[in-house]
Amino acid sequence: MQTHFPQCAIHENIQLLRWQKLLVNVAINPISARENVDNGVLRQPFFASEILGLLNEAVWIANQNGVTISLSDALELAYQVMQQTAQNRSSMRQDIHLKRETEIDAICGFICRQAQQKGKQTPFNARLLTQIQKKSA
Repeated sequence: MQTHFPQCAIHENIQLLRWQKLLVNVAINPISARENVDNGVLRQPFFASEILGLLNEAVWIANQNGVTISLSDALELAYQVMQQTAQNRSSMRQDIHLKRETEIDAICGFICRQAQQKGKQTPFNARLLTQIQKKSA
């Protein structure tokens, strides 16, 4: 299979991969959509505390759901994707530009609902959920 699909890999833990994808989306999509910037712009220090807050909340939820991932690993992965896709426009940014429904409820909304079920608040994700809902209305 590697011969025909060199980037293909087999992973034992699909749940971890799903959470890693969600964490990257939490860190990139809503901020890039709100600010109307390419993914690479989010590497600027100005956005660091917000990205840290978003991922801290999301990693806590992942861990509560039995998926072991550290905040430092989530941050490293998000910043790698920002670097690799520096010139890209996130899907959420494109959705807002094209006046399509965004996936904000499936990203930040999911984190907020999961936290609420556990009696926790997620102010960073909740704030972006509201901001993007207003922006796309």
